[in-house]
Amino acid sequence: MNNTLLPETLQALELKVARETGLDFSSSRNRDLEARNALAAKEFGFSDPETFARWVVSSLPAKRHEQWVETLTVGETYFRREAEVFETLEKQVIPALAANNTASRRLKIWCAGCSTGEEAYSLAISLARTKVDLKDWDVTILGTDMNTASLKKAEVGRYGLWAFRNTPSWFRDHYFMKLSNNVWEIRPELHRAVTFLPLNLIDLNHTQRFQRPDAPLLADFDLILCRNVLMYFAPDTASGVLQALKASLCKTGLLFVSASEFSLKGLDEFVSAPLGDTLAFRKSTSPAAAPKPVSAPAFVPKVRHQQKPRKASVLRRPLARPPKPVPKLDEVRQLADTGRWPEALNLCLRVLKERELDPSAHYLLAVLHIEMGHLKEAVLALQRALYLDPAHLLAHFSLGHLLQSQGFAKAAKKSFENALNVDRGAAAQVLPELDGLTVGQFRELVRQTLQEGDSL
Repeated sequence: MNNTLLPETLQALELKVARETGLDFSSSRNRDLEARNALAAKEFGFSDPETFARWVVSSLPAKRHEQWVETLTVGETYFRREAEVFETLEKQVIPALAANNTASRRLKIWCAGCSTGEEAYSLAISLARTKVDLKDWDVTILGTDMNTASLKKAEVGRYGLWAFRNTPSWFRDHYFMKLSNNVWEIRPELHRAVTFLPLNLIDLNHTQRFQRPDAPLLADFDLILCRNVLMYFAPDTASGVLQALKASLCKTGLLFVSASEFSLKGLDEFVSAPLGDTLAFRKSTSPAAAPKPVSAPAFVPKVRHQQKPRKASVLRRPLARPPKPVPKLDEVRQLADTGRWPEALNLCLRVLKERELDPSAHYLLAVLHIEMGHLKEAVLALQRALYLDPAHLLAHFSLGHLLQSQGFAKAAKKSFENALNVDRGAAAQVLPELDGLTVGQFRELVRQTLQEGDSL
């Protein structure tokens, strides 16, 4: 199937998407829109993406609009994404907000663009982890998203192991109930703490209250998290949303966006508030200087393997090369972080043409294949990574999980044991490629996984 749309069709579709969802698929994201349109065409029973796009622009029935919107949005997320943000919330922000609100004994938190619920539940867990006594307080945790299919998953509150890929074992074991080898359910008291409601952020200027009578008023929030959402909007649209979010904050409220969004137009009307290793934004009554962009690593997947590509990969290159720049793994990670898996996969394959002996590139390829459901290809990529670097902890661990999920218990056990046998120093040694986990913590995670496999 040819995904390419005629220029006039692509432009009309782009405008419809922007007008009705706020999502920006202009210029460099045109190919992404064509890819999503092709997938949606199959879902709607069309054999030709061009015909489907024209139908969407001119004749899409209102009753199928919601289904169409679901094909456009990115659902990629996981628990405690950017862990430093949640550590700051638990140690500094929540105690300070509670101190400010001792008289009202009220706390309102909003996760705007919550997708399938991981961030909203992470917030509920952060509240539970603080030493602040919130018993008998009126606490609201609201999660909103325009993708109703994602919200339905959030309301169920069940997740696979991949959603816990950036969390220590205690997080999953203490706050979730194991239903099967790969399904974990949020504990009832945390499930009850979060309310999920459908909302497109571009409608904020026209929405004061949801249709549900028991839904909270979109005002006076102490804390709003709107992370990895505004990056999908055109600059003017994102600026408008930021103004609406600002109006929804209480006088002392804080807004958190992702590090990649720090330089967005519209944040110049907030006051930046450095907190620990991250940055928040306060409401301001007068325009403030724009906060300086803060550099940050790509977040999904966080693979920062320190081994340099072997010199052999350089020697194999021909002396004369075209002036076309060689893509970097960071560019692949950035695409993956925004859920643009096909683009990330194609770019990763280009990287591998230049860095065929780089194990971290093969590992990243495996992660992309996993996200796209290409499990056999993922296994092969992990095996290549381990051939090049037998001490690659993440590759051993990921291969074990993949094999386990496919019923190869003995092979999975061997992969987990290989991970344990890698010598990475003392138990207190920090592993940068595992987001700061220590050697001891990683070993405990692997041992626990092995025990779970043995009990099946």
